[in-house]
Amino acid sequence: MKPKRKVVTRSPHRTVGLVACTWLQPEPVEYESQLERRFVQRMLLTPGVSRIVDQPFKIAYGDNCEKSYTPDFLITLSSGQKFVVEVKPEKFVAKFADMFDQIIPILREKDLPFLVVTDQMIDVGDLPETIELLLRYARSSVSSEIFDRVKKSFNTSEPQSISQLVRSAEVNLAVVFHFLGRRLLTFLNDISLSPDTLINPYFLKEDHENVCIPSWLNAAAWNPDARIHQATGAESSAVRRYDHAPKLHMAHR
Repeated sequence: MKPKRKVVTRSPHRTVGLVACTWLQPEPVEYESQLERRFVQRMLLTPGVSRIVDQPFKIAYGDNCEKSYTPDFLITLSSGQKFVVEVKPEKFVAKFADMFDQIIPILREKDLPFLVVTDQMIDVGDLPETIELLLRYARSSVSSEIFDRVKKSFNTSEPQSISQLVRSAEVNLAVVFHFLGRRLLTFLNDISLSPDTLINPYFLKEDHENVCIPSWLNAAAWNPDARIHQATGAESSAVRRYDHAPKLHMAHR
């Protein structure tokens, strides 16, 4: 695998840009579509994610290594575990399935699981809008006095609702959204800004080694050996599938 190549080129058919996230890493993350952008934003709110690298390397594959493939992202967890991600609209996955199958053995040699993440996993309900709002607040700042007040309101590691924290820490919602956007606080279950939503004091935890990517993404490592048969009109074709699991655990198969 060759090192990352720098790719940010303007195209009339693509939306390219940068996601700045200085509270996670000094360099911004590049994206080449709005779907990739929303994926990056989702990762920024995912507990355990410590680094996001766009187009990390080039893979040569084929009988004579005459073909090449550049993954969309390399995600690193706080445990040190890494995995390669391709972000693709669901309708295009089958078209690239054979290529994905060919690169799997190469990535396995490097101990890198490969995930295909689609729009059906990213664009769930109003989650993209909610996440974008939280990241907007994440770019603001809070004083050390407010930080200490929020921290003291969590006397234990027990979760509180958003409304409880507003009262106990005597802060406004903008402060809570800032902490959530920077993952200083995290959601106990689903991402929701309802007053009753339970949130955890992430900054009080000493070990994030076992934090896995939450179940709302619902993706798992690509499995070349699994097939499903889809009938289109009078025709039937075998299509590779990515093996769905309840959670995106990165334990190797």
